[in-house]
Amino acid sequence: LLAGEESVMEEISHQWLKKIIRIAEEYATANVFLEDLVQEGNIALLLGLRKLPERDSEYGMDSAEKLGAAQQERLEEYLEELVREGMQQYRQELEGEADSENTILAKVSLVYEARKALAEENGTDPTVQELCAYTRIPPEEIADILTLHEKARKKP
Repeated sequence: LLAGEESVMEEISHQWLKKIIRIAEEYATANVFLEDLVQEGNIALLLGLRKLPERDSEYGMDSAEKLGAAQQERLEEYLEELVREGMQQYRQELEGEADSENTILAKVSLVYEARKALAEENGTDPTVQELCAYTRIPPEEIADILTLHEKARKKP
């Protein structure tokens, strides 16, 4: 691997597959699928393997040596850390997107309910400023939500 033989990377990644699956099972949730985590783990492993020739001095070896037990253990810890970081970043990205979508849906629902309540109370359709005061959502966001609502109503 340190000599730059690509075929060794494939062999190592194949040997690590069961370990990557076990790690992925720790990070899988209802919204984060095991298969996607395995893929992210494999990518992180391959990227880490590609960077190893640059880090060989950290493990006290050169391209002609075989790894000692302590060196191999440090190397495996490093690679496992990279795999876990890759999976964790992927999971955080997905969960962040889900949180963002839920926030948007909550705001749309709040504006809809506020609009309905204010219309009943005042007998007219509320203005953006009235909705802003009622919901404490900035006027730009309310205007965007109302625009989207109107576009959705006009679709067949």
